[in-house]
Amino acid sequence: MKATLGENDFIGPGDLELVTVMDDVQAAIDLILDYQRRVGPPESVPKAFA
Repeated sequence: MKATLGENDFIGPGDLELVTVMDDVQAAIDLILDYQRRVGPPESVPKAFA
């Protein structure tokens, strides 16, 4: 499968593995919390989220 953005191929097949789409809010929250448990909080928080 090949997904591209315009004719410049900015999005490659491997990039699609970086995105998770779900329609269950609790599953999305669980995914985020699991990631945070594994990786830890970010070193710095952007001003938009502070």
